[in-house]
Amino acid sequence: MRRLADAYLAAYFERHPDEATLDGVALAPHNRLPDDSPDALARWQAREDAWLAELRQIDPTPLGEGAEAIAYGVMRAALEGSVATRVCRYELWNVGHTGDGAVAVITSLGALQPVGTAAGRRATLDRWRAIPAYLTTQTANQREGLRLGYSAPGGNVRITLGQLATLLATPLGDSPLYDPARRDSTPDFRDVLSRLLTDSVLPALQRYRDFLGHEYLSRARSAIGVSANPDGSACYAASIRATTGLSLSPDSIHHLGQAEVAALEAEMRAIARASFRTANVAALLDRLRSDRAYAFRSRAEMLATARAAVGRARGAVPRWFGREPRAALVVEPYPAFRERESVAEWNPPAEDGTRPGIYFLSTYDPAHKSRVDLEALTFHETIPGHHLQGSIALERGGAIPAIARYFWSPGFGEGWAEYAEQLADEMSLYSSDTARLGALADVTLSATLLVVDTGIHAFGWSRERAIAYICDHTRVPRLRAAVPVDRYPIWPAQGLSYALGRLEIRRLRRSAERAFGPRFDIREFPPARTDRAMDRCRTLTLLGAGLAFMVGGAVAQREPVLKQVGVAHAYYWREMYVPQVTSGPSAATWSPDGTELIYSMQGSLWRQRIGTRVAQQITAEGGGYDYQPDWSPDGRFVVFARYARDAIELHLLELATGAVRPLTSNGGVNVEPRWSPDGTRIAFVSTA
Repeated sequence: MRRLADAYLAAYFERHPDEATLDGVALAPHNRLPDDSPDALARWQAREDAWLAELRQIDPTPLGEGAEAIAYGVMRAALEGSVATRVCRYELWNVGHTGDGAVAVITSLGALQPVGTAAGRRATLDRWRAIPAYLTTQTANQREGLRLGYSAPGGNVRITLGQLATLLATPLGDSPLYDPARRDSTPDFRDVLSRLLTDSVLPALQRYRDFLGHEYLSRARSAIGVSANPDGSACYAASIRATTGLSLSPDSIHHLGQAEVAALEAEMRAIARASFRTANVAALLDRLRSDRAYAFRSRAEMLATARAAVGRARGAVPRWFGREPRAALVVEPYPAFRERESVAEWNPPAEDGTRPGIYFLSTYDPAHKSRVDLEALTFHETIPGHHLQGSIALERGGAIPAIARYFWSPGFGEGWAEYAEQLADEMSLYSSDTARLGALADVTLSATLLVVDTGIHAFGWSRERAIAYICDHTRVPRLRAAVPVDRYPIWPAQGLSYALGRLEIRRLRRSAERAFGPRFDIREFPPARTDRAMDRCRTLTLLGAGLAFMVGGAVAQREPVLKQVGVAHAYYWREMYVPQVTSGPSAATWSPDGTELIYSMQGSLWRQRIGTRVAQQITAEGGGYDYQPDWSPDGRFVVFARYARDAIELHLLELATGAVRPLTSNGGVNVEPRWSPDGTRIAFVSTA
């Protein structure tokens, strides 16, 4: 199995040589660009079909939980995701200012292209000579897309045109395309690269700009959601599965996002009351982001603040992780042509150590950027976020399969980085309560993407509505809110990976804490572990949450679950506890036909058919402590009480879709829900 995965990975990097350079693969082909012609794509898809057919003939059970099972899981998830998203026909409308867009691909290679050796210089020149043909292929594909009814949103085309204008107007010596020559002082190489850019590459970019501006823009779609393209709804459903590893409906994700935003806003109010003596979070965030006292004075100050945060994080690693990343990390500003429409990103180090990890930060307009946001962003991209997790994976070498080191799982990767923002608070890395509030606001921003991404692609939201939703719930400046709203129309479902991944990783941690009790060691929690726990976490995130557990094997520590609930009623000021049966099932409710039970166990709801010994978890632990379920008379819904963030609220679970939505939000104690016999009303006890 591992040999099959290695062969697939080698072929993948041959097909996507730009990704091999981005990932720092030492022996990868750094002299070519992707061949996106229809013939090349057809040949690749035939190979994918053959690999997937071979995988489906393999019984994964004997593979156990080690490296062979990980290779199988990662490879199958990657292939199934790629095959499923063919319906999107991305190659026909890939006009984007980020991600796999042609301009982003070409310019990002400038800072990463290996040089310093004769072989590196030859490879660079060969790759740069391929740029005109690469752009010609993109033009042909996009022209064919227009003929078939596929197009990118007009707003994204205009952003790309703006980037091209800036790039073409940049003096040659400052161009990102000239970056390899700035890193290699060989005179002949500099001369040849300069002539190549002047005579061939820049004219090709001008032709591409002319095509987009004169032929494409007027025919680009006005709707930003992928549903406006042929088979757009099917494309979005496939993209959700491929990106998150979960089979969730847009509607259920939309409602989950709304509930998560509300819960995080409540957390922000608690910090605001405790540290700033106000419950008006919106006004507080507006003040912190508009008051020049909290703004940066210069680009240099932004970079210095980010570098200081990285230094604090690196110093804390030994106390929190069982392994430290060996790779160096540098903090650099974005090149001018990308800085306005970007926020930040991390590029991985080279496998052979010849290139550090790079944290690119937008220092555009520092006078209107607040200190509230920068530290959380830095911890997300660097340590304990992407740089720590990604570098450790690369540095483990043969301990895990190569395909697991290099293949990017958005659900795990972005989920870990979001979790890292909260972990940084546990690590005492934030320099002030202002930065802590900013961290929670940033996590809230990611939660808004559950609503915005589904709103855009499934429910027809406009750009203005999406920006307004983010601004209303996070109070970030409009320019900051526009970045994801302009990014995710050309990258459907990517915006979901942050919050969904974070919730899954927090669930895994809660499960580990309950299982190990006082023996739980945070240094042994992924991604720092050197054994298979990290890999199992990664594989489960890729494959989704369709897991069943034996009831008899479920164990939790017998400890108080509900602490004091602060509500304005004298009786409830006493400590409140769930009955101490948290090591097994409790509070069961029968299905209307008497064939199944739903009950509470270990803080979640579980469903079990009578006569079997297998139960399926139906609510996620990350949302709170779920108990007191009651099954609706028509069998479609379960109402239950959820304790989270010092309140007990009622929620409704739709069994067919798994969607959960809140029924109460009064901040009090709402318990003992019971359906009326006709299923039209719910009675419950409340202090509100």
